[in-house]
Amino acid sequence: RWTDAPSLPVPSLATVERFREEHDALQGRLARHSEEKADARRSLEALWVTSADQVGTEPVPSMEELAEARRGRDRGLHGARLRLAGQPDAQLELEVCNRHAPGRPLIDAVESSVRHCDHLADRLRREAGRVAAYHSLKQQEAALKGRLEEVEAEEMRARSEMSSLEDRWRAAWQPAGASPDTPKVMAKWLAEWATYVGRVTAWEENHRRHELEQGRI
Repeated sequence: RWTDAPSLPVPSLATVERFREEHDALQGRLARHSEEKADARRSLEALWVTSADQVGTEPVPSMEELAEARRGRDRGLHGARLRLAGQPDAQLELEVCNRHAPGRPLIDAVESSVRHCDHLADRLRREAGRVAAYHSLKQQEAALKGRLEEVEAEEMRARSEMSSLEDRWRAAWQPAGASPDTPKVMAKWLAEWATYVGRVTAWEENHRRHELEQGRI
């Protein structure tokens, strides 16, 4: 009944305002995280374009690649020395040949590994600027990806907090049997509700006074 309005257990305006402030703060955090993610992705896309312009698509030689090539070359030279010493290592020779000159003699595999090392070393010298640009861009890329991961984690925490807030918000209205809108909307509704309750209370008081007066007559 409409006369039950004053006794309806709705949350107080102060409670709703606290929910509204928390809700607005979380919405602000989510909006900020969304913009930060978009900025990081735009920066990554721009970095990839820069990388294509400055580095190109051909694989960039690295010191790690040269070190690995030198290890392979040294294994081949070691196999050749063992053969010259009359103590060949068949397994070692097979591995070296399969890697550097499949189906060919050990000497060809050793020569191939030496040429490969020289080629990589020459490329590292010739393409020093390209190599430096590549490593600089990779560092920037790693930093941007790291920041993107941080923002995504922060966004997940904010979404979890928002979900918890929404659960608490609905629970606050459960005694009144209401399905609330957002705290901002409900703060306005509650102010209008307070005005309505005031009118109902005033009507009830007037009604009681009228009945008392009628009883005296």
